[in-house]
Amino acid sequence: SGGSSGVIGSKTILYAPPSNLPVLCSSTALSTPGGFDNCANVCRPSRCCFPDMFDCNLADDRYCEDYEDLCASVAESWRGSGHAVATTSSSTSSTSGGTTSSQNPTITNEVMKAC
Repeated sequence: SGGSSGVIGSKTILYAPPSNLPVLCSSTALSTPGGFDNCANVCRPSRCCFPDMFDCNLADDRYCEDYEDLCASVAESWRGSGHAVATTSSSTSSTSGGTTSSQNPTITNEVMKAC
């Protein structure tokens, strides 16, 4: 765990994704707060694949594509408030007092846009 990135000067180093990234970022893992955090921590250096959105640059972007799909579910948590909803195959949602709780990725994106 950890150690998946480093820094050279002002450039972030993005190492090849760990072989267990599909498990770390599976819908099952993302359905728990701890699993979401684990996936987010491993994926976080890949945010620098988008220097216009995040204030960082990569020394080498050759691994960006390897992270892109698996890390998409946690990427929203790096922007804005840091609040995110784990995604699962369920599509239930509820709204109470202005707070939306959802297991649907499209609802998650709408919640994050509102933050």
